Amino acid sequence: MVDMKETVGLVETALQSNDATQLAAIMAITLVQNGYGHFEGAQSIDDGASSMLLTLPDGKFLSCKIEILDERPVMGELQ
Repeated sequence: MVDMKETVGLVETALQSNDATQLAAIMAITLVQNGYGHFEGAQSIDDGASSMLLTLPDGKFLSCKIEILDERPVMGELQ
């Protein structure tokens, strides 16, 4: 299981350094360590955003884009 104090510390560090790739990796590791899938990878994509890919227990895939924004977007504008 994931040590939540350690995870919170890692998240705070990633947010302070504006590191979306580190956030994607933390999210993926947390899911995998709790039995929710198999980590396939995380990578930087564009303008500081990152993506991650997990294989879920049922054979489906979870793809997630993580981006640190300076302002709150209008929900309809998220992709």
